[in-house]
Amino acid sequence: MGSPFLFLSSSFFPTKRGEEGSAAGGPRPATPHGRRPVAVPAVPRPATAGRNEREKKAEQGSASPSIRRLPGYIPKKLPSAVRILIGALEGSKEQAIEQIFTTVQLLEDAFTKCCKGKKFFGGETIGYIDIAFGSWLGWLKAVEKMFGIKFFDGEKLPLLFGWAERFWSNDAVVVIMPQVDMLIEYSKAFEKKN
Repeated sequence: MGSPFLFLSSSFFPTKRGEEGSAAGGPRPATPHGRRPVAVPAVPRPATAGRNEREKKAEQGSASPSIRRLPGYIPKKLPSAVRILIGALEGSKEQAIEQIFTTVQLLEDAFTKCCKGKKFFGGETIGYIDIAFGSWLGWLKAVEKMFGIKFFDGEKLPLLFGWAERFWSNDAVVVIMPQVDMLIEYSKAFEKKN
């Protein structure tokens, strides 16, 4: 099956002055919604546009990202650390464990600041940060079991420990989250390769 988009000559689209033809020339894709082109901004806005100076300075002075940036921070830090620990990537296991402890502590701090007694990062229901971090919860529990480490300690990280229990037992999560023992079996395939 071919592409749902049609390529039409540039003479199909009028220019700003109402003339036929396009300044750029060449074929332009027609959109499936009435063959009207979609307006795209010419210059993308930088990620820092619209932020005030105080927020910029606070973020530069701290090694941890702002709460707004946690969903982007989690996938940068947790996957590589977990992959090192299960043997899928080469690297220092001690550094990987330290990276996970740092990330978990950061999340405890973020939960303290933003949740104010709510059940999840998203409030009373599971939100974006819950999903970004919760998707790694199974692997973190598997690593805990494999190495005898405790990332979620009820005494050191009481809020995150409670969050993990609530997230793990949520009906929507129980259905899709792989079991810890299954993840450990899966990780043994990487150990045999190395």
